[in-house]
Amino acid sequence: MSAASNVRWVGVGQIARVCFQFLSILAYSRLLDPSDYGVMAMAAVIINFGTLFRDMGLSTALIQNPKLTGVVLDTVFWLNIAFGVLVGVGVAISAPAAGWFFDSVRLTPVLMMLALVFPVMAGGAVQLAFLERNGEFRKVAAVEISSGLLGLSSGVLAAYNGYGVYSFAIQAIVNAVVSSIQFICFSKWRPTFAFSRDELKSLLSFSGNLVFFNLINYFARNVDSALVGKVLGADSLGLYSIANRMLLFPLQNVTAVTNRALLPVYSREQANLERVVRLYFQTLSLISVVTAPLMFGLWALREPFVVVFLGAKWLPVSEIVAWIAPMGYFQSLTSTTGIILLAIGRADVLRTLGVANTSIVLLAFWLGLQHGLIGMVAAYFFATGLVTVISLQVTLDLIGSNIFLLLRRLFFPAFFAFVMAFVVRFANIELGDALPSTIRVGLLVLVGAALYVVLLAIFMRDFLNEIRHSVFR
Repeated sequence: MSAASNVRWVGVGQIARVCFQFLSILAYSRLLDPSDYGVMAMAAVIINFGTLFRDMGLSTALIQNPKLTGVVLDTVFWLNIAFGVLVGVGVAISAPAAGWFFDSVRLTPVLMMLALVFPVMAGGAVQLAFLERNGEFRKVAAVEISSGLLGLSSGVLAAYNGYGVYSFAIQAIVNAVVSSIQFICFSKWRPTFAFSRDELKSLLSFSGNLVFFNLINYFARNVDSALVGKVLGADSLGLYSIANRMLLFPLQNVTAVTNRALLPVYSREQANLERVVRLYFQTLSLISVVTAPLMFGLWALREPFVVVFLGAKWLPVSEIVAWIAPMGYFQSLTSTTGIILLAIGRADVLRTLGVANTSIVLLAFWLGLQHGLIGMVAAYFFATGLVTVISLQVTLDLIGSNIFLLLRRLFFPAFFAFVMAFVVRFANIELGDALPSTIRVGLLVLVGAALYVVLLAIFMRDFLNEIRHSVFR
């Protein structure tokens, strides 16, 4: 198992997922209304909460655990099945209450459909963790690509035939069924009826802190949708939701490549902190090189980008993108801290950090919402900047480094992306309506990408050589 191989194959799967997401946005935005997105965003608040308890963090514990036996795998498998069924039933039972809270009659049946995803996914969770622990990400990528394609096709076909918001649920169910079946088929491990309470206690000592962190993090990442939906209504939530899906989902997939691929590697090196620091700095450098130009470039082209990919009726989304795009860069860096803390066995610090950061974000939501949707997004941006500094500093202290060394390493990639964004922004304004939006976006994307690469090649050739060596060696 090598870091480079893991990154490559996880990258293939995540790139495919990002492509599927953009294709779904392109299709659904033309087949569905903003209110449909709003209902699905409401459902996501409940579904994401249920996901926290789907396996109680035990799959991550399997990957991090240096010693793994058949009894441990069996114990986790049957617990996953139990939790999956319980959570699915819980979501179905809570569906009417959720519909009443959000004042949406369509939300209840959507949640009842989505409840089926939990027991289905639980059946393949251990097999997925076992494949990832052994570095078999090639198989994982094949499963995710095929299941994602089938799920997307089913959802879009349903939307085309007039199923509306239920198309999202159909996509999720098909994806879950196809992926779970394939994970079971690809994995060499098969469950028995063994169960050990002693092994369970050992695993829960690690996963308990992780679940608590995930619970806190859930509120930080979902309370915004809940507040917007409750205070401003489904239409505003639809605009906010599609902006998040358009920007933060692809970004989260970029960072998920490194996080998911490197958790087994970091865990194996947990006794060698010097090696962890070196690998972590390489990881953040790679993330920055990718996400800085992506996010700043989207900031620069936000209006024509929204018109081209979503249509003119979604133009108000560009005001949200103006804040979410640069915020996304901060989040791409912060998302790595949890993997490091889990790999070195400090889930307790991750839990405490989650409480502190969530308090900051919740305060920002409350203050910002007093000034409407844009006010809330702006407050979220500033809170994210503060959370990024705190999270990176705490994590780097624990592995024997500091944030100033990291900032020195990341400054020039971010600065060059900043320069590129302003050049592209200026060119977009100067061009105006001289070119159709589609041609203008395509042309300026190429110009911006070329400018960024040239700046890196001229001023940071050694940096690029190091990144290329760490990924492709």
